[in-house]
Amino acid sequence: MNKKMIIAGSLLVIGGVTVGSFLPTFFRQGETGNSNNPAEREIAYWVAPMDPNFRRDTPGQSPMGMDLVPVYTDEAGGQAAYDGVEIDPRIVANIGVETASVIRDTKAPTIRTVAHIAYNEKATSHVHVRANGWVEKLYVRAVGEAVEAGDPLFDVYSPELNTAQAEFLQAVSSARPGLMRSAEERLIGLGLSRNDIAEIHSSKVARPTMTVRAPIKGVVTVLNVSDQSRIMLEKPTLTLVDLDTVWLLADTFEIDVPHVQAGATVRVFDVNTEEQVAESNVEYIYPDLNMQTRTNPVRVLLKNENNRFKPGQFFKVDIERERIEDALFVPSTAIIRLGDGNRVILAEGNGRFRPAEVMIGEAVGEYTQIMAGLLEGETVVVGSQFLIDSESSFQGAQVRLTTEEPVLETEVFGRGTLVFIDPAARTVSINHEAIDEYDWPSGEQTFELSSSVKLEGIPENVSIDFGMARKPDGSITVTVIHVMGGVE
Repeated sequence: MNKKMIIAGSLLVIGGVTVGSFLPTFFRQGETGNSNNPAEREIAYWVAPMDPNFRRDTPGQSPMGMDLVPVYTDEAGGQAAYDGVEIDPRIVANIGVETASVIRDTKAPTIRTVAHIAYNEKATSHVHVRANGWVEKLYVRAVGEAVEAGDPLFDVYSPELNTAQAEFLQAVSSARPGLMRSAEERLIGLGLSRNDIAEIHSSKVARPTMTVRAPIKGVVTVLNVSDQSRIMLEKPTLTLVDLDTVWLLADTFEIDVPHVQAGATVRVFDVNTEEQVAESNVEYIYPDLNMQTRTNPVRVLLKNENNRFKPGQFFKVDIERERIEDALFVPSTAIIRLGDGNRVILAEGNGRFRPAEVMIGEAVGEYTQIMAGLLEGETVVVGSQFLIDSESSFQGAQVRLTTEEPVLETEVFGRGTLVFIDPAARTVSINHEAIDEYDWPSGEQTFELSSSVKLEGIPENVSIDFGMARKPDGSITVTVIHVMGGVE
């Protein structure tokens, strides 16, 4: 009896150990099997098998009658239909990402060029003597000397002038008014002033020499005489220029000439310090183009206080163009310039970034005009955007395009025969059945192709199902082509 009980107890112990060792394995296997259950995977969205642009949040059928297929969150990179790139906020802080908002503003673009100072030719005076003679005494002895209006320049001896004075004194002594008037006009014609004539009349003595005086205030820029030199009628003795004002001559390139207007604001900057030293306006735009440099001179009048500007000096200038009114701008550092276009990186919050193509306009200071591709208030990356752009390229982030053709969702499907393909023009000719949605009878038509349609491997003269959508301009474009029976 005892022996039987011992044997039975031993069997129960062995059986319990065996069952106990297999039960955990059984449950673990069940858990593993459940983890592979597709029902537990999170679905991001549903798409049409033949048209990935056709997306829905719930299951159903495509316009072709095909069941929509799920795209799971883990297959979409864990982003639940987000087609940009996600970066951990700590990494965003570490790489120094900086952002700025897209603003709407009015700005004035400028033309930056170089200019030089020149004498104001309208404030120039050439001094001539109207009779041949010789310089007896020279009061101004070097170019660059400053004189005031009325200061003596030189004394001239002229036999012709002495003869005219003697005739004037004879007319005075004859007391004949007509003769006196004729002799006085001759002296004036030879360059004597009425004060000089009045002095000769009162003294009754002819002057052996005549003193030539400065007609204006200025500096001597040309000096063609010296002591005892002969004076020639056809050559000026000297030239005076008033330096209270000077000309600034700016060279504008041929492409900028149409944008320069008389009266436009001009800011003048020192070439070394970039400090603004003056501000004025365009006074005159010269009508001729320099054939060697292909530039057009633009003249600006500057006040020369304290003789700040010296003829021959060079300066940088900014010439204001017509203002850009009510336009979108971003910092120029946000623009990534590529060979096939320009793009920015949009910051969409929570570490999400997306590249977007933009069409840029004028650069105004530190900002660049955005013609298309962004909306007011959107946030763009202005620092470390190249790192994010390269990351988005690696992850295959979809670039938000700014072309005239947006990403279109297929509206209508049709069936027909693909007659002709023009890859260069990206058009196809389709002999289609009647399409009720557009009230089209059956017939052959040529359609533009959406950028999402790939033509590689599609033959001509095959039966196809195709999708269409209406563009913003009202035209119809083909968004998807499915060859019936497949493509070899």
